[in-house]
Amino acid sequence: MRRRNIAKEDRSKLITEALQKMKGKIPEIAGSHVSSRVLQELQPHLLTLSCNAYAVHLVKKMLDTASRKQLAGVISSLCGHVALLLRHMVGSV
Repeated sequence: MRRRNIAKEDRSKLITEALQKMKGKIPEIAGSHVSSRVLQELQPHLLTLSCNAYAVHLVKKMLDTASRKQLAGVISSLCGHVALLLRHMVGSV
């Protein structure tokens, strides 16, 4: 699906097929080892995501479902920016 040399119709078909296979399995996928990779990729951008009206929901969900080790990493990436977040309309959430 990520390859550049695929026609739009073929890409659309592959994405639809993948979404159909994932249907009903989202909690299982979210709880797998892949989700920790997502946390690692997003950790440098958590401050920016926390101030975005749509991405803040993802950050909240990550905080709710993170393990203790993952939570420590999230908190450390936001350390020193708490005052900024508290004053921000979206970030204060």
